[in-house]
Amino acid sequence: MTETETLILIRPADGDVRYFLEDADGTRNLEEAAWCDWHSDGRLLLATRAGELALLEFAGKQRRVVWRKDLNDLAPERTHATGWARRW
Repeated sequence: MTETETLILIRPADGDVRYFLEDADGTRNLEEAAWCDWHSDGRLLLATRAGELALLEFAGKQRRVVWRKDLNDLAPERTHATGWARRW
């Protein structure tokens, strides 16, 4: 992320959340994003609609995936909440 890059979230009434990246080169639709946010080092952390986590770097119009993990084979594990999680 540079000072000129902006992450835009659009949440229309139909609930289909969409993310866009705006910079000096224009606005790009991050169509595959189910969720994303800036990592503290300036890269973009992205959860895809296909069930992956990805870490992206941008250079101008170029986008590079520097890390990707497919989470589709994972299954939730039933567990009990810890004490601190039982109180509000």
